[in-house]
Amino acid sequence: MPFEPTLSDVLVVRVMLSQTVLLPELVGTILDYAEYWARSSAKAQPSFSIHAEQVGDGEFDFQGSTFLLRSFPIGLTHDVIRDEDGTYQTEGIAAWPVKEEYDRNSFQQLIRNTSIHRNPVRKIVFRIRSHDQGWTTDERTGPFIDAKTWFEVGLEKFDASHECERCPDIKKLPICKLRVVEPKPKNSVSHNGVPGYHYAHSPWKGPREILRNKVASREWTTYEVTWTCWDVVVPGSKEAQQAMEEGKGQLDGDGKFVRSLKMGDVVTVWGRAMHRGWVNVVDTVEINVYWAL
Repeated sequence: MPFEPTLSDVLVVRVMLSQTVLLPELVGTILDYAEYWARSSAKAQPSFSIHAEQVGDGEFDFQGSTFLLRSFPIGLTHDVIRDEDGTYQTEGIAAWPVKEEYDRNSFQQLIRNTSIHRNPVRKIVFRIRSHDQGWTTDERTGPFIDAKTWFEVGLEKFDASHECERCPDIKKLPICKLRVVEPKPKNSVSHNGVPGYHYAHSPWKGPREILRNKVASREWTTYEVTWTCWDVVVPGSKEAQQAMEEGKGQLDGDGKFVRSLKMGDVVTVWGRAMHRGWVNVVDTVEINVYWAL
């Protein structure tokens, strides 16, 4: 197995290099070239099927959307999470928007290291084991391009304005402080007139797409997709089209999502299906986030 440095390893090596004649800005460059980064890993084995269910009156108004997994906050370790029942990584939350984001200093008070970059993420690796329903009557132009089961990335942030009985300890971040950025929350009104929010999932594969299942295959397949902050493939280009034909999403090779992530952000994975008869069968989901100090 390749060596995966711990946060302590990275801190020690950074201090060692800083005590040499190297300029401080070169230390970070050297660690980046060596890919010597801290990593947080989240994994779940949901072992269930996501069915496209009817949400409208049209023949094609069939959609399925299921939250699957969230990462630990970027730049922070799992011990800053208040997680009494062990469901932080897999518990879905209501679609409330963020009112007040935590600033960088607030997160840094939770950890001893204070040298984390403003946009620290260097790489995200998604590993998903899944397949679709195993048959289709649709015409196919390739093994992936016409797939109607897929996976999307989401984004959550902690809301500094939230207060409740579960979160009196400022040294811990409870899941009740999490709010949704993507999929975008949308205003809604319940049957009794109470205002609220719901997830506004796109009706089709959009820019948040990670990967697609191979069409009409019952065989379990382990997919691995890597996004880095250095990716520069332009959406809609020949390179992007080739990636989509290989089962990867529109964001593959773009890099904007990775570059935009800040300390404390939480990456999520959603399973999707659309059109009558399509089923996204999920075995395992894993997110590995690599970030620089």
